[in-house]
This record gives sequence, C-alpha cells and structure tokens, in this order.
Amino acid sequence: MERLAGARGVPAVLPVVAALACGLAGPWAAAQVAGPRPPAAQAGKEPAAAGVDLAGRKALYIVGSSTLKPVTDFVVRKMIKEYAMPQPIERLAGTAKGFKEFCAGIGRSYPDIVSASRRMEQAEYEDCLANHVLDVIQIEIGRGAVVVVTKKGNPVFNVTPRMFYFGLADKVPVEEELKFNKNKSWKATDKNAPDLPIHVVLPAKGSGTRGFFDDFFMQTGCRHQKLIDAIFSADRRVPLCITLREDGVVTEVPEPFADKMLADLQNSPPGTLAIMPRRLYLDNRDKLAVLPVDHVLPTHKNIDSYDYEMTTTLVYYFKRANILDNEGRGVVRGIPEFMAEVTEPAALGEGGEFEKLGLTALSPDQQRHQQMVARRMLRYSP
Repeated sequence: MERLAGARGVPAVLPVVAALACGLAGPWAAAQVAGPRPPAAQAGKEPAAAGVDLAGRKALYIVGSSTLKPVTDFVVRKMIKEYAMPQPIERLAGTAKGFKEFCAGIGRSYPDIVSASRRMEQAEYEDCLANHVLDVIQIEIGRGAVVVVTKKGNPVFNVTPRMFYFGLADKVPVEEELKFNKNKSWKATDKNAPDLPIHVVLPAKGSGTRGFFDDFFMQTGCRHQKLIDAIFSADRRVPLCITLREDGVVTEVPEPFADKMLADLQNSPPGTLAIMPRRLYLDNRDKLAVLPVDHVLPTHKNIDSYDYEMTTTLVYYFKRANILDNEGRGVVRGIPEFMAEVTEPAALGEGGEFEKLGLTALSPDQQRHQQMVARRMLRYSP
C-alpha cells in the first residue's frame, strides 16, 4: 500500500514496511503463512461476523471497544486520505467480544485488528493460540481512566470502591451473614455520603469499561470483608463480589453505550451516578460533573502519576497472519501502516493527537518501546 502522490513524508511507515518485508522471508512466514492454515470453518469457532459479507474483502476488519472509536476514526481518516485505503469494516461491540472474535481464527472471516480498553487476559490469549492465531502484536497507545460522573447540578461527593460494593452487590455482609442487599441510600454505604437514593448506570458485560469496574471498583470494595476473605476459591469468591442486585438500582447499557448512558443520566434523579471512560466525560463536560474516587480527581496529572488509581491502558492488537504480502499470502493490506500511524510521535507523544482525543501520553521510554514493537512486529505474550 503506497501513499498518494504529494502526501507528507513517511519516516514512521517505511521502517515498519521494511520490517514486514524481512519478516515474511523469515521463520514466521513458514509457520504462519506458507504452512498449512486451518480453513475458517475449522479454526475452532464459527466466523464472528454474522451478517457481514467478508468474501474476498479488501478492507481492514476492526472490532473491539467503542472507547477507542475516536482514535480509530482519526487513524482511518489519515489512511483513507494518504493511501486511498477502503473504508474499514468496524464492529465495535466491546473489548471482551472483540477479543473473542479476533481470537476465533485467521483468514478473511476474522478481524485483523482489535481495539481494547484493557490488556488481553491470559485466558483470551490462550483462546487465540487454540485457534492458530499465533503471532499477535500488541501496541499500547496511551492511558485512559474509568471515571464516576453525575448530571451537572446534582450533588458531587467522594466515592470509594467500598461504597460501590455495598451499594450494588447482590449480597453483602450483614451481622456475620451474607444477605440480599437492602441498602437504599448512599449514606448507608458511607456515613459521610449524602442521603440520596442509590442508582448507577453501567456499561453492560463485555465492555472493557465494565470489566474494569468489576475488577477495580467491585472487587476492591469487596476486599477485606471477613466473610468474603474466608472463601479460598476465587471461582466462588469473585462472583460474590461482582454479581449485581436486580431490584432496579443498576441500569446496564450495551455497547455502544455512550448515547444511551448520556440520555439516562439527563433523565435521572439526584444520587444517580454513571461509570464511563474519561474520554466520554471530557466530550460532555458541559453536561456532566466528575466525582473524586478516594478523594482524587481524574486529572491529566493524577492519571500520569497514577495517583488516580482507576487508570487503564488503551491498546490495539494486530493479527500478523492476516497481513497481505507481495506474493499474495495473507488477507489484507494496511495492517503495518495502521501500526505505523498509531506509533507516530505526532500522535503518540505528549501534546499529540491522541492527547487531544482525551488520552494521557505514555512516557518517552514507553513510546519508543511501542515504536520498536511496530517496526519489528514483536510477538505479544502476556
């Protein structure tokens, strides 16, 4: 894939394309391209793109998190302009679902790229391996945060993971027993909180934001509860921490959740909180107020220093086996170019395009590492 005449220089792209040319001649080519490849129907699972015509596709196929849609859109616009790349197929149904589709197999029926609001977990990586998705490339593009917001004009108060656990969990410790949660007010979860009804709007399961909330709000809030700590098996303990009550206190919104969540908040009573990516809050600061977590606000400085603990890493994963080489092996062109674009200093660096979209830049050393990963197409391993 070549740039259109008159486009700007390509210092970030050329090393990646050169690395690809070298890599396809090496051992990986024999393992992932020249060697036998399981047909789509035999790769372990059915193709994930029901209802999408992927036969003979020439466009990139991108799945994953809607949180990274502004970044993906920015990169896609550049690639369409500079390479005359076809508009990609995008199915942004959440990080967990994106990993499931991405790891289901290689070939044109399966995604080339997954955008993720968290890193791939060991079990997801093992799913990739089981389906012959062997050479996965991970590129981190910045840090984000999961924030707690309310409608502007509503009371703003400090929240803690313990408050969310005692406010939202299906069962909580009461007098040395686990009982169904009857807490109605935030004040019942913390004496310093206002006496307002508990109601929380959450992304539904499958969203990376929801997974982060379960892990870092609910499980953290559940920690050091004697009845819970006494349960040795994580398979039994974790569900007790993250299973939510079903009495109307929680509203779950499926991906893409942004518009529905904002609408729910605008029509909500005082005391209603929502969990969302910081980027979504920044895009709607005229309508929303952000709450401190453990007395720390999610400012750029606090995220950069990790003083705001609800900080997450934003990542793209690329499928090397789907790269179309000059001998016609692979699936589609554009994967190395996409990697080059997301690691360009003008995008990745401090004050760069990604920070303008609400991300916090990686350190200079981390940026250089991501650029090296893109150039060498280093294989990811959790």
